[in-house]
Amino acid sequence: MTEIAHLVVAARQSLGHGDWTPAETVRHACEDMGVLDGNFGRSVQQLHGEGFRVRGNGAQRELRMNAAGYEATAALIQRVVANKS
Repeated sequence: MTEIAHLVVAARQSLGHGDWTPAETVRHACEDMGVLDGNFGRSVQQLHGEGFRVRGNGAQRELRMNAAGYEATAALIQRVVANKS
């Protein structure tokens, strides 16, 4: 779920879809990818301070990526590409 959060938030911010991404948007992406489980809220909160700022509670929670988050997302993409080769 955290990997999906990295990809969704980075894409939205990079495309100019706002500075903050609703956690519900990430939740839907996780559900679509078949990785959503009961630990979603905890997974999102654990991102705070790890390249993300997280604000709000429950359904009002939002995420914003900083430079460290972009670096971690770039490393994630590189790992995915390397595993596909």
